[in-house]
Amino acid sequence: MNTLPAVEASQPLFVVEHALKIKGRGLALIGFTADQHGLFAKGQLLELTRPDGSDRLVRVLGAEYPPSVELPDPPPETPRYGLLVGPKIGISHVPPGTEVRFAAGQEPAKRIQFSLPDAD
Repeated sequence: MNTLPAVEASQPLFVVEHALKIKGRGLALIGFTADQHGLFAKGQLLELTRPDGSDRLVRVLGAEYPPSVELPDPPPETPRYGLLVGPKIGISHVPPGTEVRFAAGQEPAKRIQFSLPDAD
């Protein structure tokens, strides 16, 4: 099992690479790594800090960790996954470079991590 990464309040959990709207589900913020999956739980409050310095609060609706995802060719050195957030937030509200942090008073979920296969 992987251990959860340390979380420092002053550092972002991850930086949004891009966002995808999933009809009927929410907005997927792409950028977290597999070892961070256990930090997030449905209902957590996150603070998004946009590149222009403005911020917004959102709730975690789910974390997408597809066990078999088709990666681009060539694959990224570290694959990134999507965090579903809401409510009522669009792609234009979360530009690339937006920093994601736990909102004040929120803690990591500390769930059991996935067992990741060793790369051959």
